[in-house]
Amino acid sequence: MASDDDLPHRGSQGISVPLLLIIGEVLLGLAIFRYTVCFLTGAVVGWYDTMEMIASISMMVFNLAMLLLTADSIIGIASARPSSWRKVMRSSIILVSISLLYDFLEGIGIDYAFLAFQDYLIVPVVAVTILIMMLPSVRRFYTPPLAEMPPLKSWIGYIFFWPLLPRGTYRFSKGDSADKEESAPE
Repeated sequence: MASDDDLPHRGSQGISVPLLLIIGEVLLGLAIFRYTVCFLTGAVVGWYDTMEMIASISMMVFNLAMLLLTADSIIGIASARPSSWRKVMRSSIILVSISLLYDFLEGIGIDYAFLAFQDYLIVPVVAVTILIMMLPSVRRFYTPPLAEMPPLKSWIGYIFFWPLLPRGTYRFSKGDSADKEESAPE
């Protein structure tokens, strides 16, 4: 079974990266910076008892995992492969979801302060990145060459494990070869 990485992509054709996509990459870089600061803050905090040590180490592991997830999504962002688009979208949704979950838990009185940090900066930044990735010009960049751009609902489904281009809808063609075959003498 062929994966999306087996399809030709626009990066191999020398098509430039849209400016908005570069802005999204910079915004994800800000998220990496934020997680790095939080990771390093957890590394220098003094521990007074076992619970504080466990809380600090948990915060460091969480921040390191989020940092790696965000960095992994940034690495292939300019490759024009549909799987890179999906990776950015999945990691962005995870970043926003976890931040909102911790804010919700804190709002109902469950204090997870050792894991959650006030992400009043990260949520809007990552939300803007999600909006940028959903723009038609960016989705067109990630559409394989010679294929029509799938509708928005196909892209949304693609985030959640459905194929972007269903099997059999993506075919290579060499111009009007079908017409030439019909007109060829027998």
